[in-house]
Amino acid sequence: SRAAPITREAVLKVAAALFLSQGYERTTLAQIANALHISAPSLYWHFESKEDVFYEFLRSEWSAFLDDVEAAAQSGTPTERLHAMAVAHVRHGLERRVESRAFTYHYAQLSYLLSVELRAELQELNQRFVRFCRAIIEDGIRSAEFVVPHLVATAFAIINACEHVIGWFDEDGSLSIDEVAELHGEYALRIVGVDLAVRPAVARF
Repeated sequence: SRAAPITREAVLKVAAALFLSQGYERTTLAQIANALHISAPSLYWHFESKEDVFYEFLRSEWSAFLDDVEAAAQSGTPTERLHAMAVAHVRHGLERRVESRAFTYHYAQLSYLLSVELRAELQELNQRFVRFCRAIIEDGIRSAEFVVPHLVATAFAIINACEHVIGWFDEDGSLSIDEVAELHGEYALRIVGVDLAVRPAVARF
Protein backbone atom coordinates (compact mmCIF):
# COMPACT_ATOMS: atom_id res chain seq x y z
CA SER A 1 0.00 0.00 0.00
CA ARG A 2 1.13 3.55 -0.64
CA ALA A 3 2.25 5.76 2.22
CA ALA A 4 0.12 8.79 3.05
CA PRO A 5 1.22 11.91 1.13
CA ILE A 6 3.55 14.23 2.99
CA THR A 7 2.02 17.63 3.78
CA ARG A 8 3.74 21.01 4.09
CA GLU A 9 2.77 20.99 7.76
CA ALA A 10 4.58 17.68 8.30
CA VAL A 11 7.70 19.00 6.60
CA LEU A 12 7.67 22.13 8.77
CA LYS A 13 7.19 20.15 11.97
CA VAL A 14 10.19 17.94 11.21
CA ALA A 15 12.25 20.93 10.07
CA ALA A 16 11.47 22.74 13.33
CA ALA A 17 12.74 19.80 15.39
CA LEU A 18 15.95 19.62 13.36
CA PHE A 19 16.51 23.38 13.45
CA LEU A 20 16.13 23.25 17.22
CA SER A 21 18.37 20.25 17.83
CA GLN A 22 21.25 21.06 15.47
CA GLY A 23 20.71 24.56 14.11
CA TYR A 24 19.61 25.86 10.74
CA GLU A 25 23.00 25.83 9.04
CA ARG A 26 23.74 22.19 9.94
CA THR A 27 20.30 21.01 8.82
CA THR A 28 20.02 19.84 5.23
CA LEU A 29 17.06 19.10 3.01
CA ALA A 30 18.32 15.52 2.82
CA GLN A 31 18.07 15.21 6.61
CA ILE A 32 14.54 16.60 6.58
CA ALA A 33 13.57 14.17 3.85
CA ASN A 34 15.21 11.26 5.65
CA ALA A 35 13.27 12.03 8.83
CA LEU A 36 10.07 11.96 6.78
CA HIS A 37 11.12 8.72 5.03
CA ILE A 38 10.93 10.29 1.59
CA SER A 39 13.49 11.19 -1.05
CA ALA A 40 15.02 14.65 -1.04
CA PRO A 41 13.59 15.49 -4.50
CA SER A 42 10.11 14.86 -3.10
CA LEU A 43 10.50 17.93 -0.93
CA TYR A 44 10.58 20.07 -4.04
CA TRP A 45 6.86 19.44 -4.47
CA HIS A 46 6.44 21.63 -1.40
CA PHE A 47 9.50 23.88 -1.09
CA GLU A 48 12.05 25.29 -3.50
CA SER A 49 14.99 25.40 -1.09
CA LYS A 50 16.06 25.18 2.54
CA GLU A 51 15.65 28.95 2.77
CA ASP A 52 12.07 28.48 1.59
CA VAL A 53 11.49 25.88 4.33
CA PHE A 54 13.00 28.22 6.91
CA TYR A 55 10.95 31.22 5.79
CA GLU A 56 7.71 29.25 5.67
CA PHE A 57 8.40 27.79 9.11
CA LEU A 58 8.87 31.28 10.60
CA ARG A 59 5.89 32.72 8.70
CA SER A 60 3.55 29.88 9.66
CA GLU A 61 4.58 30.12 13.32
CA TRP A 62 3.92 33.85 13.34
CA SER A 63 0.54 33.35 11.66
CA ALA A 64 -0.57 30.58 14.01
CA PHE A 65 0.53 32.61 17.01
CA LEU A 66 -1.28 35.74 15.84
CA ASP A 67 -4.45 33.77 15.09
CA ASP A 68 -4.51 32.39 18.64
CA VAL A 69 -3.65 35.63 20.45
CA GLU A 70 -5.87 37.95 18.43
CA ALA A 71 -8.86 35.61 18.64
CA ALA A 72 -8.47 35.34 22.42
CA ALA A 73 -8.22 39.10 23.01
CA GLN A 74 -10.61 40.63 20.50
CA SER A 75 -13.42 41.58 22.87
CA GLY A 76 -14.02 42.70 26.44
CA THR A 77 -12.58 45.44 28.59
CA PRO A 78 -8.88 46.32 28.24
CA THR A 79 -8.26 44.42 31.49
CA GLU A 80 -9.98 41.32 30.14
CA ARG A 81 -8.24 41.60 26.78
CA LEU A 82 -4.75 42.07 28.22
CA HIS A 83 -5.25 39.10 30.54
CA ALA A 84 -6.53 36.96 27.65
CA MET A 85 -3.66 38.03 25.40
CA ALA A 86 -1.00 37.07 27.93
CA VAL A 87 -2.69 33.74 28.71
CA ALA A 88 -3.03 32.89 25.02
CA HIS A 89 0.59 33.93 24.35
CA VAL A 90 1.99 31.61 27.01
CA ARG A 91 -0.38 28.75 26.25
CA HIS A 92 0.45 28.85 22.54
CA GLY A 93 4.18 28.73 23.25
CA LEU A 94 3.96 25.88 25.74
CA GLU A 95 1.55 23.76 23.72
CA ARG A 96 3.91 24.03 20.72
CA ARG A 97 7.20 23.93 22.61
CA VAL A 98 9.40 22.45 19.88
CA GLU A 99 8.13 24.84 17.22
CA SER A 100 8.14 27.83 19.57
CA ARG A 101 11.66 27.19 20.82
CA ALA A 102 12.96 26.69 17.29
CA PHE A 103 11.23 29.89 16.22
CA THR A 104 12.54 31.95 19.14
CA TYR A 105 16.11 30.70 18.83
CA HIS A 106 16.28 31.28 15.07
CA TYR A 107 14.25 34.42 14.47
CA ALA A 108 17.26 36.64 15.17
CA GLN A 109 19.09 34.96 12.27
CA LEU A 110 16.79 36.66 9.79
CA SER A 111 19.33 39.40 9.21
CA TYR A 112 21.60 37.14 7.22
CA LEU A 113 19.64 33.99 6.34
CA LEU A 114 16.77 35.51 4.40
CA SER A 115 16.39 38.08 1.66
CA VAL A 116 15.43 41.65 2.46
CA GLU A 117 11.94 41.07 1.04
CA LEU A 118 11.23 37.96 3.11
CA ARG A 119 12.70 39.56 6.20
CA ALA A 120 10.40 42.56 5.77
CA GLU A 121 7.33 40.33 5.52
CA LEU A 122 8.17 38.59 8.78
CA GLN A 123 9.04 41.81 10.55
CA GLU A 124 5.61 43.16 9.62
CA LEU A 125 4.01 40.20 11.43
CA ASN A 126 6.18 41.05 14.42
CA GLN A 127 5.06 44.67 14.33
CA ARG A 128 1.44 43.59 13.96
CA PHE A 129 1.65 41.83 17.32
CA VAL A 130 3.41 44.74 19.00
CA ARG A 131 0.72 47.12 17.69
CA PHE A 132 -1.99 44.78 18.97
CA CYS A 133 -0.47 44.71 22.45
CA ARG A 134 0.09 48.46 22.50
CA ALA A 135 -3.49 49.13 21.41
CA ILE A 136 -4.87 47.15 24.34
CA ILE A 137 -2.66 49.06 26.78
CA GLU A 138 -3.59 52.38 25.20
CA ASP A 139 -7.28 51.50 25.56
CA GLY A 140 -6.66 50.67 29.22
CA ILE A 141 -4.94 53.99 29.80
CA ARG A 142 -7.83 55.89 28.20
CA SER A 143 -10.38 54.00 30.30
CA ALA A 144 -8.29 54.60 33.45
CA GLU A 145 -7.98 50.86 34.03
CA PHE A 146 -4.19 50.95 33.54
CA VAL A 147 -1.51 53.21 34.95
CA VAL A 148 1.86 52.79 33.23
CA PRO A 149 5.05 54.90 33.29
CA HIS A 150 5.89 54.25 29.61
CA LEU A 151 3.70 52.64 26.96
CA VAL A 152 6.34 50.99 24.78
CA ALA A 153 8.47 49.73 27.68
CA THR A 154 5.37 48.29 29.33
CA ALA A 155 4.29 46.50 26.17
CA PHE A 156 7.69 44.88 25.73
CA ALA A 157 7.91 43.94 29.41
CA ILE A 158 4.70 41.94 29.04
CA ILE A 159 5.64 40.45 25.67
CA ASN A 160 9.11 39.39 26.84
CA ALA A 161 7.81 37.86 30.06
CA CYS A 162 5.35 35.72 28.11
CA GLU A 163 7.81 34.84 25.34
CA HIS A 164 10.57 33.55 27.60
CA VAL A 165 8.40 31.06 29.49
CA ILE A 166 9.33 28.43 26.90
CA GLY A 167 12.95 28.72 28.04
CA TRP A 168 12.32 27.62 31.61
CA PHE A 169 9.06 25.66 31.61
CA ASP A 170 9.44 22.04 32.76
CA GLU A 171 6.62 19.72 31.75
CA ASP A 172 7.52 17.53 34.74
CA GLY A 173 7.48 20.49 37.12
CA SER A 174 4.87 21.48 39.66
CA LEU A 175 2.92 23.85 37.38
CA SER A 176 0.80 22.85 34.39
CA ILE A 177 0.60 24.79 31.13
CA ASP A 178 -2.75 26.28 32.16
CA GLU A 179 -1.41 27.30 35.56
CA VAL A 180 1.65 29.02 34.10
CA ALA A 181 -0.48 30.75 31.47
CA GLU A 182 -2.93 32.03 34.09
CA LEU A 183 -0.09 33.31 36.28
CA HIS A 184 1.29 35.31 33.37
CA GLY A 185 -2.14 36.73 32.69
CA GLU A 186 -2.09 38.04 36.24
CA TYR A 187 1.51 39.26 35.93
CA ALA A 188 0.51 41.30 32.87
CA LEU A 189 -2.25 42.97 34.85
CA ARG A 190 0.08 43.73 37.74
CA ILE A 191 2.51 45.39 35.34
CA VAL A 192 -0.19 47.83 34.19
CA GLY A 193 -1.33 48.54 37.73
CA VAL A 194 -4.57 46.56 37.93
CA ASP A 195 -5.60 45.87 41.54
CA LEU A 196 -6.21 42.12 41.49
CA ALA A 197 -7.83 42.29 44.91
CA VAL A 198 -10.83 44.11 43.46
CA ARG A 199 -10.84 42.50 40.01
CA PRO A 200 -13.67 40.01 39.40
CA ALA A 201 -12.53 36.46 40.10
CA VAL A 202 -11.27 34.35 37.20
CA ALA A 203 -10.73 30.62 36.93
CA ARG A 204 -7.93 29.56 39.22
CA PHE A 205 -5.83 26.40 39.42
